[in-house]
Amino acid sequence: MIRFSRIALLLLLVLAPICSQAQELPFRAGECADLIINYRYGIKADIIRARMELSEEEGDFRASIVANTTKFWDSVYRVRDTFSCRFTPAGKPVSYLRHVNEGDYWAKALCTWNADASGLRLVGDKRNRPHRDTTYADPLMVRDIINLIYHLRTVDPETMTEPVPYLLIVDKDLIDARIRFVGREEKKISGLGVVNTLKYAATMYTRKGYSVEENTQYTLDATNADAKEKMFFWFSDDENRLPVFFTLPLSVGSINGRTVGFGGLLYPLSALRED
Repeated sequence: MIRFSRIALLLLLVLAPICSQAQELPFRAGECADLIINYRYGIKADIIRARMELSEEEGDFRASIVANTTKFWDSVYRVRDTFSCRFTPAGKPVSYLRHVNEGDYWAKALCTWNADASGLRLVGDKRNRPHRDTTYADPLMVRDIINLIYHLRTVDPETMTEPVPYLLIVDKDLIDARIRFVGREEKKISGLGVVNTLKYAATMYTRKGYSVEENTQYTLDATNADAKEKMFFWFSDDENRLPVFFTLPLSVGSINGRTVGFGGLLYPLSALRED
């Protein structure tokens, strides 16, 4: 069965909203979005519902995501996943908590960054696995995926016409990601409507051949610089840059996701057409 916790984390990246740089942040506490994730292989099946919420905590932002299988799929493979991260108004990661319950599998992990966000410590436990306490460091800032979602919202898409590299912590792995802006497109989103969108493409792959025990300083793997783009995602073409759709192929079938509800946005969702 597909391990949804790992897929969901990657999908959170491809749902990352991206918007023009502005003096004010393009989001605020109280913002939320409802998502549906489905699996396609011959037929389409809505499997998971997820809710993203943003709040304030001692001058920082706290973003949380709760993902559950739908009622039918609970009887097939029950998922109860929660993710939470804290980051500064400047976008630097502070902490990240991951709590996964899927079928008979469970895992907990807490990441904490040092003051300048140049390194992080991961403490975690998994069912039938040894306790982990690992320190990561890299010249390129390591981010959790939820933090990356909000960081990318402050980036001008016109500066991303060429692939931009990011380094992510996913489970215990460092993931190289490259994202580029493809162009504008009108897209019909089931449960939402017709939306004027910005389309992006991404590649991701796990870093190989490093040793965290030896505190190796890692560099981007140039051999993967031309990796094929297989993930595509769309955001509303307005001041919110709300994520509205993504698609990710698997070895068998594909995972797709769509936004079906939202609230507390800083700006009207003007990209959603009313005709």
